[in-house]
Amino acid sequence: MKKVIGILFIIIATAMLIGCCPNSCTAQASNTQKMITVPVKDLTAEQLAKIEADKTLAVMEQKMETYGKWVGVGGEIGTAINDGLGAVVTSAEQFGKTEVGFFTMTLIAWKVMGKDLVRIVLGMFLFIIMTYIMIFMWKRFFTDRKIRTKGTWYQFWVTKEYDIREHDDSWEGYYFVKAAWWVFLLICYGITYAIMFA
Repeated sequence: MKKVIGILFIIIATAMLIGCCPNSCTAQASNTQKMITVPVKDLTAEQLAKIEADKTLAVMEQKMETYGKWVGVGGEIGTAINDGLGAVVTSAEQFGKTEVGFFTMTLIAWKVMGKDLVRIVLGMFLFIIMTYIMIFMWKRFFTDRKIRTKGTWYQFWVTKEYDIREHDDSWEGYYFVKAAWWVFLLICYGITYAIMFA
């Protein structure tokens, strides 16, 4: 019985020592970490400068750590993009040299630019035709013109003779028709511009 009581006593004493030791260690640690609050007006200029320098240093260290992470991620992204684009360019160049690749590139170019190209060609065609018609109408109605009186366009051996016919501006509505011609010309050019670029 003495042995059992002795073993229990040793176990209890050991448990008490283990239980008390962390409390005493934390009490000592908390004693060394105690804070003292002092009003700013009671500090010297050197102490204030040291506190501000410590704050600035802590902020700079935090920023440097953040920037370092960003630089690392940015470098990895840049390397990945560079490698990816290099592979794409090499593959596209090799693919473009084949007949299927050329046909595919042509289809892609048509898909991207085809509609615009058709609009510009159609607009230029209409621009040329409308300009020709408007010039023909101007010469026919508003300027003096030559009329062939002898010879035809296919008779090269005949000397052709012409008569000058002066335009008649005495009929009613002549100036209205002339102004309408200018308006119609502007409308035609507006239509061709809209077809090409709108």
